[in-house]
Amino acid sequence: MHKSFTSLDELFAHIKEDKEWTGANAAHYNRYPVRFVLFDNFADFNEFINERPDGIYKHSIDTLLNPDWPDTFLSNTELSKEVRAFVKQIPINDYVIYPFSEMARFYDNIENTEFDAIVKTVGATQAPEDAQIEHIRIYIPIVGMQGKMNRFMNDNNTFVWEYKSGTEQGTYQLVITNGTTYGVDGLESKYTVVGSLKEWLHLWKQGANVKPTIISSSPNIFKNAHHAQPDNAFTYLECRNAYQFLTSGLGLDFGVTKEPSSEEMPYWEQLASMIDINTFNLEEFVKERLDTFTLNSGVDFVKSWFDCESGFDRWLLALYFCQIADPNSYVVKALSACTVLSKAELFSNIATLIFDELNRDQYIIERRHALELAKEQHVNITEYARTKIRAKLQAIALSPEQGGIYTAIKLLTPLTDEELQLAISWIGQGIIKPNDIKNIFPNLYHYLAPLEIGALGTNLKWVAEYFDLYRRSKIADTISSELKHILVEKNENQASFMAWKDDFKTVRTILHNRNDIDVIYWIDGLGVDWIPFIRNIVTGYATENVYLNEIHIAAADLPTTTSVNKSKLKSLIPEGTDLPKTGDLDTYAHKSKAYPQYIIEEMAIVEKAIRTVLDEYNGKKIAFVSDHGLTYLS
Repeated sequence: MHKSFTSLDELFAHIKEDKEWTGANAAHYNRYPVRFVLFDNFADFNEFINERPDGIYKHSIDTLLNPDWPDTFLSNTELSKEVRAFVKQIPINDYVIYPFSEMARFYDNIENTEFDAIVKTVGATQAPEDAQIEHIRIYIPIVGMQGKMNRFMNDNNTFVWEYKSGTEQGTYQLVITNGTTYGVDGLESKYTVVGSLKEWLHLWKQGANVKPTIISSSPNIFKNAHHAQPDNAFTYLECRNAYQFLTSGLGLDFGVTKEPSSEEMPYWEQLASMIDINTFNLEEFVKERLDTFTLNSGVDFVKSWFDCESGFDRWLLALYFCQIADPNSYVVKALSACTVLSKAELFSNIATLIFDELNRDQYIIERRHALELAKEQHVNITEYARTKIRAKLQAIALSPEQGGIYTAIKLLTPLTDEELQLAISWIGQGIIKPNDIKNIFPNLYHYLAPLEIGALGTNLKWVAEYFDLYRRSKIADTISSELKHILVEKNENQASFMAWKDDFKTVRTILHNRNDIDVIYWIDGLGVDWIPFIRNIVTGYATENVYLNEIHIAAADLPTTTSVNKSKLKSLIPEGTDLPKTGDLDTYAHKSKAYPQYIIEEMAIVEKAIRTVLDEYNGKKIAFVSDHGLTYLS
């Protein structure tokens, strides 16, 4: 039986009339004492509780929960049984049982299932005979569930009283998580927080001082919240991870427009555990944690990225940078395309995205600087990215419509061997000049620099031309006609060969009795062609007072094998000691290798050898010597 009221006075008047009813159906009224009282909102419900007529006592259903299991719902059958048992054992008093609806709202609400069953069962509970004689009544408030109770409005066996105050009291927002608030501090200052079903029920016993947003970390409320709709009292916000909790639940803005990947979630959880909701400011947090105060460009970001000590810090830096940077920044585009934000993925994106940009010119400098920094940090990008770079650069170089070779040069970076291979190939073919790649591939540029050996006599000036031609032929992977001419001239017969060979001293002769030399280091297979390359390396140590004092070209003993020449070199050091050796080019030369990759690898061997010795023996006078050079084009 349904009745509607628009004021509490009207409702209370009917409560008195109902309790004193002696007219038709009086026996029915007394036999079935349960009255469901519907409220639109908790403000009306609280007013009802506080202003209820004298003689109506309160009974909270939170007392029905097992104290050892404060987050375990009673089943609809158990709750019905408990309410019915209470009705049958009450003394001669009226009761309001609450907050009944705050458990019942999470039962399955499909028609004829859990919610309907409990309403029907509880509503059909019969009072004991003595309670019937005294017209005992049990009032069960139902808040915000008019939609679910509509099915009982015309049921003559269920008493449903509906109070409509006509005032808009608003609804609560219920933020639900699965057992956690992710370690965020300070939530209680802004939100009402409950962690279990018992705390949830106890909340509505208080009635007042419930904040507009309630955060529930009860796993069982989370599990059953989908049953709560439709609901006039609450809006529900389900947060299944830390990102959703921080952004949707707490309203923090991180500038993220898409749901993060599962790989990112541990970082969101770590961030959440560091947040105090009362004081958190992303910019201040990042600057304090990462000591990062200048992020004006993608290059600034990359520099700071390499300063980060952990994956979390790199992720945090990226999160902040994407929020403050120009969305058209090239590095922001690369970050946005990442799924796991690994070093390989980020720099693969930076390396390749430009080929899909229509206005790539505006990104060339930012990209190049970023990849130069990546090269310094020895970053390796994916094989797919390296393959794409090579294919795209080759296609651009061959296409005037795409800008041709000089656009391809603009897009070259020092990051990958594939790019360095292209630079070698293009210089070898004469398509570009060494100066075109000076900043991208300085090792190749300096390897090809003029020999410039001032100590050569007049009859040995041809040596500089020979090695200039030799290096160009090596880079081209084919012998030039000019180099062939010199070879034919100088090596036409034994007499012509010995004529120029005898113009050179041996290493042993040059360094004999050089007491000023502290360390002699042997680099097996180091030829004259490496002199400009080594000169450039040593020049870089000038700030450490390291200088290249002398360069000598010596002749190897014949045959030019290590076994023959090593003994000559060992004679330069005290007997019984071993000749230090590094950067074994000779062994590398006898391995299977491919052009032009072997040139890159040889450069790496020589550079590492020279730098290792200079770093170890800083302040010493060092002589680098060799037993012979390598002749790929003999």
